[in-house]
Amino acid sequence: MRYEVRTSSHSFWAGLPVLLFGLLCLLAYSSWIGSAPGLIIGTAIATSYRAIELEPARRRYRNFTWVLGWHAGTWEPLPPTTRVVLKPHSDTIVYAASHCGRYGTESYISSSGRYEHLTLLLSVPNSIIGEVMEEFPLVQRRRAIAVGQELAEALGVPLLILEGV
Repeated sequence: MRYEVRTSSHSFWAGLPVLLFGLLCLLAYSSWIGSAPGLIIGTAIATSYRAIELEPARRRYRNFTWVLGWHAGTWEPLPPTTRVVLKPHSDTIVYAASHCGRYGTESYISSSGRYEHLTLLLSVPNSIIGEVMEEFPLVQRRRAIAVGQELAEALGVPLLILEGV
């Protein structure tokens, strides 16, 4: 049995401008040749979504993007899982660039930023590193919890939501 857990909704609003552009080309030029690419690309973007597909019986999973009926993603082995974990995570990203200054001297410019998100992972026995399934922005807390609950239910394991989520 296969389980599909959507991690994002349809990208309708992202594809709408391209779709409208294709429709305007069709109305303005009455030509399918000029408007077909805009209509196809707009429809593809507007109906695409991201998901996790599980096949517990075959012990495999895949993260994929669905576009016009095509699942873009490769199957990975599903590790033995004791629970699904949702935890807060942050990274500090440092950007550095060199610049050739006056008189051939080199100077460095650096800046840093903080990337905070929620990480959904599978807890693997006897391993300190889990299998990361998806990352969610902090504003998608409810969606992250819902996806975690669906994954836990599909795998028959508990969901652990760590403090800070």
